[in-house]
Order: sequence, then C-alpha cells, then structure tokens
Amino acid sequence: ESELGLVVERRDPGWENPGPLMAPLIAGDSDLAGMRRLAERGEGLRTTSIRGLLGHDWSADELAAAALGRRAFAAEMDDYLGDNPLLITPTVASLPFPADDEGPIGPDGAPMDIVDWCPFTFAMNLTGQPAATVPAGWTTDGLPVGIQIAARRFEDRRLLRVAAHLER
Repeated sequence: ESELGLVVERRDPGWENPGPLMAPLIAGDSDLAGMRRLAERGEGLRTTSIRGLLGHDWSADELAAAALGRRAFAAEMDDYLGDNPLLITPTVASLPFPADDEGPIGPDGAPMDIVDWCPFTFAMNLTGQPAATVPAGWTTDGLPVGIQIAARRFEDRRLLRVAAHLER
C-alpha cells in the first residue's frame, strides 16, 4: 500500500459469473463458419467449451441478449469500481493443471468448463477493462500462480505502473 500510495480494501462485487455471456458473444463476433471448418479438420478446437459453442445453432435472440448482457455487466463494473482505481483478483479460480488438459478436474471427476475456472479474466474481456496478470507466487508443488490487476477503462498507464511494480 505505502509503496504505491494505494489503500487496499477487500470488497465482494456481488455479481454473477459473467462467463456464460462469452460463448454467444464469441459466436456473434467471430467467423463461426470458419471455426466450424477448422473443427471439422480437427485443427486445435478440442475443448468441450469450444465444441459446445460450435455445435450450437445460435439464434438472433441469444446473440442480442448476450450483447445486452455485456453492456449491463460493463455498467455494473463501472459502478463497482467507482472511485477505486484498481481491482485485484486471482487470475483463475483454480490451481495450475497440466497444459494438455482441458481444464482443472471438478468435483464430478470431469474437466471444469472454462467459464467456471476463468471468471475473473472473462469479466475484464467483457467490459473492456485494461488488465494484466503478474506472477504472485508458487503452489506447494512449485507451480506458478498469478494475480490479475484491472483498472478503470482508459486507466492503462496506472495499471501498467502497478503491474510492473508488483512483478518486480
């Protein structure tokens, strides 16, 4: 706190996981037909989340609802940050897992969906907040963990200053 001239306050934003908005937003903003062709050739689209996105026939209503959800969530983020210059979260909501795995294993023994283990980064992607991840330490098994620092929109300079300081 003293090195950066900031006061750290623990606050729960109270919002729902915004991850479910991501699939329809990606579908609406991407070359869905091209992604489906890549998947048919077996080119790198192997996760359950992506297969679900590509296998779904998206309606205009679903795509429009996701766009409205993004705007509403961005307004919630603006309200939450208010006069607070930064938001610091874990990078992901799980411990590190093998790079070849789809995701961490959930309580049911199956890989967790990415919306469940990446809710913090999705929030920033959805709202357009500048964000950076920096190393934060190691697990007891010696695997890296990180923290995500996000700033209010257009506060990139502050974000980069704090991220560089924390990384050092």
